[in-house]
Amino acid sequence: MQSDFPALTEAQAKTVERAAVAAYCPQFTDLIAVNGPAADRQYLQELARFNIPVTDPARAIAAAHWVCDQLTSGTTQADVVREMLVQGFIRDTATGTVVAATGNYCPQFRGPLPTR
Repeated sequence: MQSDFPALTEAQAKTVERAAVAAYCPQFTDLIAVNGPAADRQYLQELARFNIPVTDPARAIAAAHWVCDQLTSGTTQADVVREMLVQGFIRDTATGTVVAATGNYCPQFRGPLPTR
């Protein structure tokens, strides 16, 4: 898919692809998550270990890529969590998503999250 949209990074292309599948072929979102790359499976498993329910794996994976995009652009982990709270996430879910995303997709940003 990336070759169709050369201006997108590989992570962005995957996010677009997953969003399209979620929007137009939702019956296949579980199949993509189960048979997707190891990082996707590990990320979803980590969310489960954090007791974060995932009803739409493609959206959860897209959220992780959004987290990494924000961190790559210079946003701090604390600010990413704050933005997720504004978007309606509860604190434990927002924090767990950031921890799981950095652990599986952008490990260069791993580290302790500020408590406040």
